[in-house]
Amino acid sequence: MLYCRYNSARKYRTLIVIALSVMVALSLIGGRLTQTSRGQGLLTGTVLGVVLSASGVPLPGATVTLRDTLTGVSLVAITNSSGAYVFLGVPVTSAGTVTAQAPGLMVSVPLPVAVIAGVTVALPNITLTPVPTTGSVSGVVVSSTTGLPVSGAIATYTDPFTSTTATATTGASGTFLIINLPVSSSGAVTVTAPGSQASAPIPAPVITGLTTALPIITLVPNTTPTGTVSGVVVNSTTGLPISGATVTYTDPVTGVTATTTTAASGTYAFVGLPVSSTGTVTASAPGTTASVPLPALVTPGGTTALPNISLVPTPSPTGGASGVIINSSTGLPIAGANVTYTDPVTGTTATAATALNGTFAFLTLPVSSTGSITASAPGTSASAPVPAPITALFTNLIPTISLVPNGGVSGIVISGSTGLPLPGATVTFINPINGTPITATTAPDGSFSLSGIPIGSSGNITITGPGGGSASVPLPTIVGGALTPFGAPITVTVPIGSGSCSISSRLVDPTTGLGISSVTIQLSGAQSGTAVTDSNGNFAFTGLNCGGTFILTPISPGGAGLGLTFNPPIQVIPNLTGGLTLPPITGTPLGGGQTFTIGGTISDGNGDPVSGATITLSGTQSGSVQTGSNGSFTIPGLHQGGNFTITPSGTSLTFNPSSQTFNNLQASQTGVSFTATLSGNTFGFAQSTYNVAEGCVGFTVTVARAGDTSTAATVDYASQDGTARERSDYITKLGTLRFEAGQPSQSFQVLLNEDSKVEGDENFLIVLSNASSNTSVGAQNTATINITDNSPEMSGNPNDLASIFVCQQYHDFLNRQTDSAGEAFWTNQITDCGNDAACIDFKRTNTSGAFFLSIEFQKTGFFVIRTYRTAFSRKSGNPYGPPNQRLAYREFLKDTQEISEGVIVNETGWEQKLEANTTAYLQRFVNRADFKAEYQQGMSAQQYVDNLYMRAGVTPTSSEGQESMTAYGSGDTAGRAAALRNVVDSPELQEQSANPVSEFDPAFVLMEYFGYLRRNPDECGFSFWLAKLNASNGDFHKAEMVRAFIVSDEYRRRFAGADYTDAEIPVCTPPQ
Repeated sequence: MLYCRYNSARKYRTLIVIALSVMVALSLIGGRLTQTSRGQGLLTGTVLGVVLSASGVPLPGATVTLRDTLTGVSLVAITNSSGAYVFLGVPVTSAGTVTAQAPGLMVSVPLPVAVIAGVTVALPNITLTPVPTTGSVSGVVVSSTTGLPVSGAIATYTDPFTSTTATATTGASGTFLIINLPVSSSGAVTVTAPGSQASAPIPAPVITGLTTALPIITLVPNTTPTGTVSGVVVNSTTGLPISGATVTYTDPVTGVTATTTTAASGTYAFVGLPVSSTGTVTASAPGTTASVPLPALVTPGGTTALPNISLVPTPSPTGGASGVIINSSTGLPIAGANVTYTDPVTGTTATAATALNGTFAFLTLPVSSTGSITASAPGTSASAPVPAPITALFTNLIPTISLVPNGGVSGIVISGSTGLPLPGATVTFINPINGTPITATTAPDGSFSLSGIPIGSSGNITITGPGGGSASVPLPTIVGGALTPFGAPITVTVPIGSGSCSISSRLVDPTTGLGISSVTIQLSGAQSGTAVTDSNGNFAFTGLNCGGTFILTPISPGGAGLGLTFNPPIQVIPNLTGGLTLPPITGTPLGGGQTFTIGGTISDGNGDPVSGATITLSGTQSGSVQTGSNGSFTIPGLHQGGNFTITPSGTSLTFNPSSQTFNNLQASQTGVSFTATLSGNTFGFAQSTYNVAEGCVGFTVTVARAGDTSTAATVDYASQDGTARERSDYITKLGTLRFEAGQPSQSFQVLLNEDSKVEGDENFLIVLSNASSNTSVGAQNTATINITDNSPEMSGNPNDLASIFVCQQYHDFLNRQTDSAGEAFWTNQITDCGNDAACIDFKRTNTSGAFFLSIEFQKTGFFVIRTYRTAFSRKSGNPYGPPNQRLAYREFLKDTQEISEGVIVNETGWEQKLEANTTAYLQRFVNRADFKAEYQQGMSAQQYVDNLYMRAGVTPTSSEGQESMTAYGSGDTAGRAAALRNVVDSPELQEQSANPVSEFDPAFVLMEYFGYLRRNPDECGFSFWLAKLNASNGDFHKAEMVRAFIVSDEYRRRFAGADYTDAEIPVCTPPQ
């Protein structure tokens, strides 16, 4: 569960305005906007005020310091004769402080200040008081039952002689400090805390310039009912329990802190805790990141079973290795060599290819001393493993790897029994460089070629007969890039036996590789018979006597244009053993052996190419091909004199002509053309399948309209899970395509996510439905998206990589693929941290939060949220369930993807595109049935606008109300939409402030669930985070909200580890 307890008073709010494109080039740093490399100026404001003396008189010459506590940058000003000071051109910050000092006077307490762009901030007067002659007292407060410190206790100092009373509150360590007390020996300190008895007065003498440390003060708890809290701690990656994890219960109200460790089963329990609703539980374990606080309700006499706490393993340190691959003969670098790093201890495998200069590099490998690197390249032997130790944060240079060029040998093997060639014998040589065997099998004529032998090799090759027997002969001198022949045949004696043996092979066209059917193969020799090739050209003879000699002879068929010549024309198989499969026999057509090609194109009525259509060949030869992306097709290897017919086909397509025939083919036909027309007034996908490699990528899907396109029409589309899941593998796609009259097709973008899960290839569907009247969904109404899994998968969680993390923010919040400039800008924000883990953690949080605050999201996703709030009172803070439930996840996605389609802020024309999308969206919105039911046609402008403001919860000024009524006009669609937009854009709904009318903070919390977790929020979690964000003055850093979601087990398991299931989502009813 993602929420934790945090108490804080709202003091001020941080205003952050972010433009998410790099063209705006502003970086959000803890509420501070700083200049980027594009040279744009700082966003600045003005701070001014007055310094007074203790008597209220203006104090000239005082030194005033304005400091940004995040960056450490300070500005200094000197007060004038009126005690006034001013800071001009102050960079925007939410974490500024102002102090003043003057000789002989106390330094003022830091005064917090938020600097806002273009705004002059007037601070309260600063009063400096004389340095008094004072002292301090300090102490520690502990519980009498646990001996542990008590935080939040009130320590009160009283002195009847000096009439002094002062208080302080203990911190987490139970300590307090009361300063600036008049020197006295008659003061005393008493301590109180909720749930405890007040302490007796403790004498507290005050000594000039010193701090008096009082004895430990022990508070005795009141007798209160107790309860128990229990739970389980698991590993977020494996889901297995963690033994020995440290679990801590803390309650700032009761002052109770307790610690325990988990058992072997990962379980823990705290018994005898005071009844409370303000406690939290945290957990930590070596090698993991500590959990965020988990609310822990303690009930009288009861046991509260908390949700599992999932601890995220800390990423292991990494390093790298690099080197050079060269040719051992020439000493020159080898480009394109395959280099592989393997480590049996860490289980890591990685591959790389060398550059033109022969170099390679592996980055982000786990630290290890047991890895090694091997290399290979065409025409050379693979290297032996070279040790490659990996050192944290370094890329080690390994010794140069020299690859030895290969040559080979050739020869003939004969049977010692018959003296005839021995097919099927195995020839083997062991590579002396890497120890791998190099093998070949003898052909029907007994010949063999054994390639891949390093030059300079020595030793013997071994020949093993197919039915037994062997021979070993010395290797001749090997020449690089050539085959060295043996001078004489190699003899192997194969034992003669009997049994069930067979011969099989295939008859193919040498040009096309297609099988040739209906050809007779004659068998003679030890036995005789015939076989006829099947539709794929295959034939077989079984039940043959082993050890016999057999002869195969293919018979050329008769008929015009059907004569064939064979290679080989005859085959002798001596000493048959086992099941012998011969290489294919080729059949070349007569007529000079000439073959021809039939090819052409398929296009639609507009002359655009039609890809993916099937061309079927029938007649003398048969087969099929598909048109490529340019609509072209080619069928080669057609026999001279043959008769052929080609017939195009495709889902929801008709063709003109329907087929074309070519009899007695005597020349290639390369200008064949067909025109394809979508059949019926239907919608269909242009392609039935899309094959896309896994990654954080986007690709385009096209829907075509067939038949009569003279009128406008619409069709809905929606993604559906197959073996791929929407949370981890792809971004849910929902929408409506709106075709203008005469428009033949429309496209939309689909987004995939990167993960490191070893899942194999996966797929999901996109389905068309709900076509408008007088149209229908055609046969090709489903597109299958095949995702090719990465092989091998990267190790760890890909979301930890800055570029992938940034890409995912674009997918989750802006519903689009990255633009290169924006992706580079935000990635650099994180990678600029180097290896500083704290900096990386802060910048990831900052970057992610910026996407909600961006102009692009505020004018798309946030606009949709405000539209539902305005039209139907569906506030983000409302629970699910009627009436007026908050916007649901899939409702939000469909509308947001519609209004944001094609919008990339700061690209040319983005404002016009956004304006057109917004206007069209609102005009459709006011024509929805549910909207018309609430706002009937014919309402007066006053009634319509009043109802909108009432449902939005906004009290307009007279000018705002009048402006909305003016926009309403005559009450037509355009007027109703314009008036709705006026109310949706009310400043009270958009401002980031404590105003309860504002939709900003509730929408921010809602988007944590919609964006990161891709689901509706659970009520307890939503209530908790909204309360915490409010308590933190809307500062998402202080509330730890964005960070808690991006480090949560549920979010991180979208990209690595087991998929998060619906059963793991918390279900609860928040307190009423």
